[in-house]
Amino acid sequence: MNIKIKNNYFTTQEIVFITTMVAFDIGVGMFLKPLLGLTGITAFIRFDMILPLTIIFFTRKWVGKFGTILVYEFLWALGASFVMPMSFDTPGILKMLPAFIFAITFELLYYFLPKKLNINLFGAAIIGSIINQFSLIGVKILLGFPFINIVKISFVVQTITIMFIALFSVILTNILYKKFNRKQFSLLYREMQITK
Repeated sequence: MNIKIKNNYFTTQEIVFITTMVAFDIGVGMFLKPLLGLTGITAFIRFDMILPLTIIFFTRKWVGKFGTILVYEFLWALGASFVMPMSFDTPGILKMLPAFIFAITFELLYYFLPKKLNINLFGAAIIGSIINQFSLIGVKILLGFPFINIVKISFVVQTITIMFIALFSVILTNILYKKFNRKQFSLLYREMQITK
């Protein structure tokens, strides 16, 4: 049950990989969120979260170390605070709070749940995404966001549908993980396989 974290826990290659995936996530968000937001559908069903969640889950599975998502979410919240300051209707650096709640929940579930049949990934993804919904609405309420009926309906529908979005993202993650062979990946990340 021990979680061992040593000095130089993450290699340079792993940090570069995580940072690259965070940059990709933010880039996708900058393009996809406004586009889907115009339809109004994301107020109820977060289709815009399919790719970001897939990127997050893939990163955790690929690096394979406890704390990966903590690093990921810190970098994401920091970057998004500047380039997407009002994403998730949470201003600037306040994104850190729900981001860390999600990261801690995900990491603990992913680490302690059974790994057989990817139960840990499915459980961490679904439960973590639900917890994230509650932390996001919690921050909004603390900031004085009116919790009126339409917001309540949107929150309930999003919380229910995010489970299916997370489930689909896990399936995509597993497909991508099986498809990409580390030996065929770029030279930049091959050394990461050697150090593991």
